[in-house]
Amino acid sequence: MYNQRSCDSDDFWHTSGFVPGVTDEVDFGLHIYQIGPLSEADMSMTADIYLRAYWTDQRLNSTAVELFERSKASIKTPFVNLKGAYAEAIWRPNIYFVDSMVENTPDEISQSSITVLTRDSDVIASDRVVIKTRCALDLRQFPLDRQTCPICFSSYEYKDSEQLIAWKEKSVNIDKNLNSTATFDIIPVLTQETIVQQWGEEIYYTKLCVHVQFRRKFKIYIVTMFLPSISLVGLSWVSFWIDKKAVPARAGLTITTILAQITLITGTANKFPGVADLKIGDIYMIVNFFFVFGSLIEFAIVNNMNKFESSPNPKPASHANENNNFVTSVASTGDADTLEMSSVVNFSPESSPAGIRDLLKPANGQSSTLMVAGRPEAGRHAGFCCRLFKERDVDDIAKVIFPSSFLLWHALFILMGLYTLEQP
Repeated sequence: MYNQRSCDSDDFWHTSGFVPGVTDEVDFGLHIYQIGPLSEADMSMTADIYLRAYWTDQRLNSTAVELFERSKASIKTPFVNLKGAYAEAIWRPNIYFVDSMVENTPDEISQSSITVLTRDSDVIASDRVVIKTRCALDLRQFPLDRQTCPICFSSYEYKDSEQLIAWKEKSVNIDKNLNSTATFDIIPVLTQETIVQQWGEEIYYTKLCVHVQFRRKFKIYIVTMFLPSISLVGLSWVSFWIDKKAVPARAGLTITTILAQITLITGTANKFPGVADLKIGDIYMIVNFFFVFGSLIEFAIVNNMNKFESSPNPKPASHANENNNFVTSVASTGDADTLEMSSVVNFSPESSPAGIRDLLKPANGQSSTLMVAGRPEAGRHAGFCCRLFKERDVDDIAKVIFPSSFLLWHALFILMGLYTLEQP
């Protein structure tokens, strides 16, 4: 197909620098055909792409004319395909994928390659490449996260002073049927980027990148994480409506919900990406756990108050003559001075304090009896919680505080989630 002189000249086919002293320009286009699942384990993305290169080789002017004549192509035919040894003989830009972990071997690429020559000596080379490239995933906003993964390539053999690469206008796109992966929705907007890197004194290489954006499918986490956690928190509040004297029932329900919440946290953590960052999902589960744990604290307060309320008020008569007894009131009843009391004690003037001795002194030769009321046992030992909540039952207060604070927490969480999803 080619003339013998051109095919035998290795310098003609395999070297760049078509015009000495002039920088060659190669434009690139990229079509994303398929994207595999993003891997949080090794921070990678797999993509099936078509990479196209466009350049002009003025050395092929005469060859192109001869080629079209020998192939008997019509005037309307804009190009011819180069196959076999002819496609391998022609010069092609030598590029490599930056941050590539796995990609096709050269033999595999050559089997999925097309080279086209036009009448104006323009060359179009298209290669299908399956590449696994690194993708630094930011999982701090999981499961409301968005990810951006780059596909970058650069010239391997020629620096910018010899060969300049650039994006061809409107030649970067994604397959219209490619909408999502197993765990992400693909945002059909590709961002192109051109980066110039310096590797030495006056040595520059251009890197071309296209950024693919992903949005995680979070609806599945509503069923597997959010709703079960909310249900356990609500179940822990049932103890507020159980009789405070039913200690075994309330204790069993509260402890069971705490253990179930811990099981849910550990179970969902195994499904989360195994990274050390604290994620939004972790914060949500921890806050809900504290709501469940708060119901246990409320039960402890109620049980403590109930213990003091049910303790006997009167003090035994055998201990009524201790020094901590006090006189509450005195009333005259007939022939004797009598004190209202909760326990009755007979004092002798010899063993009584001076103040009480005067009260015990006989008047008009009649005997006197002092009736002393002891301070109630519960009044002496009632704690701060009993005095704080004595006007209103603790369960009644918890029925208002717990649901209100839980609704406020979810309102803040939803606003934070909406803000996160609207970020570019």
